[in-house]
Amino acid sequence: KMFRYLYLWIKENNMSELQLKYELVGHTSAAHRHMKYRVKALFDFADVNAGDLGGFVNGPDNLSQNGNCWVYDEAELRDECVVKHHSQVRGTAKMHQKACLYGSAKLVDNASLHNLASAFDNAVIKDDAVVHGTVTIHD
Repeated sequence: KMFRYLYLWIKENNMSELQLKYELVGHTSAAHRHMKYRVKALFDFADVNAGDLGGFVNGPDNLSQNGNCWVYDEAELRDECVVKHHSQVRGTAKMHQKACLYGSAKLVDNASLHNLASAFDNAVIKDDAVVHGTVTIHD
């Protein structure tokens, strides 16, 4: 089912399979309580090597195939949140609902970004910070 969804997503976004920087690997764990997909790099970029496993996503709409953005470690992207450009989500950080991380922003440690919150440019959200609502953080 996920492969069919990914195929349709590729066609809708006018991309070819050769342009994909990651694939989705099915993963179930007691800690996540339900099926999530782990990202797996298909080629080297930034500090990511081909074959590296990243964090967890709901599907291909959460993490852009463009730029150097990546979800690392045990970080999670849920719901309709989006990570794009050169942004990074690391550690056990979590994004959900319609949150957006773009530019060169970073969400690290155990921080979370949710609701309609967004961070961009060189913003760094870390430690146990919780950002929610219609907040925008930059620089």
